[in-house]
Amino acid sequence: MHASAPADLRFHVPSPWLGLPLSRRWRHDPLGTAARLQREYGDIVRGRILFRDFVWVFDPAIARQVLLDKAGDFVKDARQLAVFQDIQGRNVLTVDGPDWARQRRILMPAFSARRMAGYVALMAAATDDVFREVLPSQAGDGVEIDAEVFGTRLTLDVISRALFSETVSAEASRRASQAIAVATRQGQRELFWPWTPPDWMPYPGRGAKLAAARLLDAWVAERIDARTHALRREGGDGDMLDALLAARDDADGAGGLTRSEVHDNCLAIFLAGHETSAKALAWWMGLMAHHPRVVAEVRREVDALPAAVFDDAAALGRALAGAHWLSASLQEALRLYPPIIATFMRTARQDVSLGVHRIPRGTSVSVMTVTLQRDARWFTEPDVFRPERFLPGAPDVPRGAFLPFGAGGHVCIGQHFAMVELALVAAVFLRRFDVAPLPGDALPEPRVDIVLKPSRPLRLRVVRRRSAL
Repeated sequence: MHASAPADLRFHVPSPWLGLPLSRRWRHDPLGTAARLQREYGDIVRGRILFRDFVWVFDPAIARQVLLDKAGDFVKDARQLAVFQDIQGRNVLTVDGPDWARQRRILMPAFSARRMAGYVALMAAATDDVFREVLPSQAGDGVEIDAEVFGTRLTLDVISRALFSETVSAEASRRASQAIAVATRQGQRELFWPWTPPDWMPYPGRGAKLAAARLLDAWVAERIDARTHALRREGGDGDMLDALLAARDDADGAGGLTRSEVHDNCLAIFLAGHETSAKALAWWMGLMAHHPRVVAEVRREVDALPAAVFDDAAALGRALAGAHWLSASLQEALRLYPPIIATFMRTARQDVSLGVHRIPRGTSVSVMTVTLQRDARWFTEPDVFRPERFLPGAPDVPRGAFLPFGAGGHVCIGQHFAMVELALVAAVFLRRFDVAPLPGDALPEPRVDIVLKPSRPLRLRVVRRRSAL
């Protein structure tokens, strides 16, 4: 809490008219609303919307209580689960309790360090192919791109190769990205509804959502059916789908995922495994275009790597681990523009104390990642892109102040995959290309459709380096 104000005087947000004006503000301007609530009411804020109590957390220590120290006192919010289950089914992201724990145990081997070596090779191949398809191949040639569209094209191909050992054509990528955009936009709307009507009942956005869901469901189902009716490939560790089909619960050595669980988890990996990375890559490219000094530092690292390293997945992974400026630039981009602006909402299973406040049973609690990561108390000049914050030897960031992947038992299962993917793509990109904003163009303001995306096209000029290695 801010020491200057008694806790109880600033804790509660006035919620007239059943809190509907507050709900509207959250829906139309979640970033501004979060900043305003912290500024006016402190580091933990309580409001009431349609007979439900909500608490928003803006303090690292309290965030750690929710996500780590007192995680057992909370369950995933039922309303959020219902919205995501309507799009993705029942997977490790959309269930809780024993079912979540069992699914997560079964999925963990698919993201092990041993399997990551194979994924790096797939990432590198996808990067080369999409770069050849979209970006200039001749030294000195340039092209204008929309960084968000480019990031989506690339990360869709990466996750498709890692999940299904299958490339994605430009047209298939366009259709999939459109369907995903429709689904996420509608999901963002429905988060603010008290309930989602059944599919047979007409409601705003119903037709588009169902069409998008059918396209994505069919795309995943076709690939699972083809794999289960074919002989298992010989040699190697296979892809994520092979891992999911073969996995067993380590708790008893038996009982793998059901057919529907394989489908729903493939859908979750496909959706979450590319969209957050696509937006993170787009924001990073935009920031680097506006900060040539940082480009020079990162390029000094990647240009120093032997060319042969980029043909050896294991060697490349080891080399990138020592590229400190590259890693710092990605972390700083994730700090400024976290793909998910808040952790999955939790509901108190019983009365629980957070900081100096007693939170009643049934209260829904959200940790506002985006606000934590732009707080001047933890980050000097918090709105400035300064990767030095994350270099070795820099002052420690308070635990709980930097949470782009969450924390605790529900930390993102694919965070290592995502960071390796981003580092590889970023290294190859800066090794081969220069990037700059269009004349007079600034970074777009962000907007929220489940993920944090640019509010308008993020246009950049990309030129093939004459000294590209």
